Amino acid sequence: MKCRHILTLFFLMTILTVGISQNRHFTYFQLAPLDINPALNGEFNGSIRAGGIIRQQAFGWASNSLVTSNLSLDVNMLNGFTKGDWISFGISLDAFESGGIVKFKRTYYKPGAAYHFAYGKKQNSVLTLGIQYGGVQESVDFTGDGIRTGVSLANGGVDPDLEQLKTPTGSDPEATGRNASSSDLMIGITWKTKFAKTNHFLGGVMVGNILSPGGALASLSSASPNPTPNPGGNSLNAELPLLIRGFAEMRTRMGRRTAFVPTLMYQKQGAASEFQMNAMMDYLVKPEMGLVIRGGLGARLASASDAQLLLGADYRGFKIGASFDLGITGASGVDNAYEVGLGYIYNIFKKPTVKPIIICPRL
Repeated sequence: MKCRHILTLFFLMTILTVGISQNRHFTYFQLAPLDINPALNGEFNGSIRAGGIIRQQAFGWASNSLVTSNLSLDVNMLNGFTKGDWISFGISLDAFESGGIVKFKRTYYKPGAAYHFAYGKKQNSVLTLGIQYGGVQESVDFTGDGIRTGVSLANGGVDPDLEQLKTPTGSDPEATGRNASSSDLMIGITWKTKFAKTNHFLGGVMVGNILSPGGALASLSSASPNPTPNPGGNSLNAELPLLIRGFAEMRTRMGRRTAFVPTLMYQKQGAASEFQMNAMMDYLVKPEMGLVIRGGLGARLASASDAQLLLGADYRGFKIGASFDLGITGASGVDNAYEVGLGYIYNIFKKPTVKPIIICPRL
């Protein structure tokens, strides 16, 4: 096989790996609630919640780092059909991008809504149904100089196969990649119950990629004179397989100022799957200021596993967090990652300030 065909195969398999097999995920997934499950839309005490998180993985590895980010905004707006119920609306923006000679990017635009059904004698339990319907945009960019440089090292020319991928017949001769858009549907359900006054359990499951979004990778496959098969024996396919994700969280008070919060999450997308778990301790430093500091450890178990360190704090409606992943198995350095995130909850309806009333003793 000629060297240029080997390079073509390598580039396509790189896209296949990061575009299909790589599950989009966060270590500090508590800071990306609308990405975890549509039914977490409105799952907070307040009127408006906004937040964002960014993850950089494989930084410094073959100049091909993976960057994942999420921005979200949700509001509790309407009362439900029965007393204690409420309706929430929100939007989540997600992006996954890989660098290097072949640049791949996938972005999600996911507006959604959730209905919260409260029940029980004291309405301490809430069953929530959530839905998101939005768009998925994909792009693959072949940097011309990078490709020419790589091929020139082998044969001093330009690989015609890569050029055909860059500029298919009848398209813009200046084009250097592919762009495609599609729609997707996500549905989810969660259940939350409070017990012993200050403790709670929260869990749920969601199904995503219901409409099998994709497009950019399929155009690459059709443009290539020799479409690259994947390890499973199928031709290169851009359709994202069905995503199933479940999570569970338990919050238990262990004293006047401390709480133990273990969390589990499992997700499966096609042949790829992973299991995450972390446990954090919250310590209330100043109750009057709402100052809480937290820290904990976690692990991600998959074909490439890692150990995790998580740190965070709450202060007057703000929530900050950071994490670091250290790859244990898999390619050296690929699973090393760090994340930083910030959230804020605003309550429109503040407690009223009652002026003292002096009553005349003669009355």
